[in-house]
Amino acid sequence: MKPLKILIFVLLGLAILVFTIPLLAPNSYQVERGISINRPQSEVFEYMRMFNNFDTWSPWSEMDPDMEVEISGVDGEVGAEYYWKGNRDVGEGRMRITQIDPNKIHIALSFIEPFESSSPTEYRLSANQSGTDVSWYMEGEMSYPWNAILLFMSMEEAIGKDFDRGLQKLKMQLEKR
Repeated sequence: MKPLKILIFVLLGLAILVFTIPLLAPNSYQVERGISINRPQSEVFEYMRMFNNFDTWSPWSEMDPDMEVEISGVDGEVGAEYYWKGNRDVGEGRMRITQIDPNKIHIALSFIEPFESSSPTEYRLSANQSGTDVSWYMEGEMSYPWNAILLFMSMEEAIGKDFDRGLQKLKMQLEKR
């Protein structure tokens, strides 16, 4: 009888941990990376707003060269959508342009696989002496109990390296023109 009580207390303790840890974890994250590109702001802006150009600088297109991509709506305009479906490294989802400001492109990013989530994303541009400063920004929320992941994984590091790679590719694409 004593080993059964011990087992019950251990299982009860584990259950309490599993349900308590997420209560202590953050439920939101932000990721932002930037780069300076030696091209005029108007040129960078026009290139970035076109989903047709995204595969040339996307950090994920090189992870799955066979990724299925579909662009719908008027490319580069509010309402345009970029749908992708790829291997487990890139998953499945869509981006939709929700607003275009003179220095900012707002995108609704929705993941379908590996799990459903959505994250507002922005491309922010500002002129500098030699060209354009570009910032790639994303924020998101993870609901209970999935937010416990944020205690063990830094979204800034996990997604930030992809943003860095994408911005490097964007710089190379635009500066070779």
